[in-house]
Amino acid sequence: MTTFGEDINSLTLIPSRPPAKGGAFLVSVTTTTSSCPVTVWDRVAQEGFPEIKELKQKIRDLLNPGKDLGRVDGAKFSTTTATAAVDPMEDDDAEEARKFFGVM
Repeated sequence: MTTFGEDINSLTLIPSRPPAKGGAFLVSVTTTTSSCPVTVWDRVAQEGFPEIKELKQKIRDLLNPGKDLGRVDGAKFSTTTATAAVDPMEDDDAEEARKFFGVM
């Protein structure tokens, strides 16, 4: 998540352990204004993995709403970005996301 530079202090990956079923994917953010983590993405609740673009936008909206994500936002960047519909991820996209987050 080099996109956010100093906006993110740490990123932690916690693998599933038995007896938990595999495939857990939960992204949460704790901001400087709140000590409670805010869930950005939960694979079970959203029934799939996010697109990298969508995940970056959701994290940006929590940490630094005015930050321009460049090509991720395209020409339509707005601080009132609408929430996109969630589509299930194809196997190739899921593999790419796992590689991106180092979960392989």
